[in-house]
Amino acid sequence: MSRLSCLGLVASYIYVSIMTIGLDYIAIALSLASIYTCFSEQRACLSIACKDLGIGVNVCGLLIPLIFSLYLALHSDISYILLWSPLAIAIALMHTISWRKGTAVNTIRYTITLLFLTIPFSTRNALITIPLLNIIGIALGSDLISYKVSLGSSKKNSIFIIGGARYSDAIVLSTIIVNALIALSYKLHSLLF
Repeated sequence: MSRLSCLGLVASYIYVSIMTIGLDYIAIALSLASIYTCFSEQRACLSIACKDLGIGVNVCGLLIPLIFSLYLALHSDISYILLWSPLAIAIALMHTISWRKGTAVNTIRYTITLLFLTIPFSTRNALITIPLLNIIGIALGSDLISYKVSLGSSKKNSIFIIGGARYSDAIVLSTIIVNALIALSYKLHSLLF
């Protein structure tokens, strides 16, 4: 499952890159680095943690999607990210707290809610910021804030890893869905306008 989701993530980023900004050397390098991690997950998908804060990040579950999304978003208007980030965080936090049914249910529900609230108000250029908004929402709203509020005080010596499920993490799975729907929206926007 993780190798398939890894390859799906890379393919979705390549497709969104081609449709929006074109495929350049940086996108190719990011893609090759990501493909390397698909086939050497044990060595490449390390977690980096700060014991003092009790928080860490996983390279494959958070950093790779974050770097790729940030690279795409830098080709757009950054003010859009600042405007919509609090909404993405609030939606993720709301779904995590109120719907503790499972990762897949929360991921799909969160992704659909975020897309329905942001796509209608997005310009063609701002569509490529939505994958970054998706990651910000899940990493901060669903993972970090809910962990610190509900579990953080009871587990003093534990370290919480954001993106810890590697390529099976909600960040990766929702980013694949978002990228596919962004590519579809971009294509429809191009055909209509």
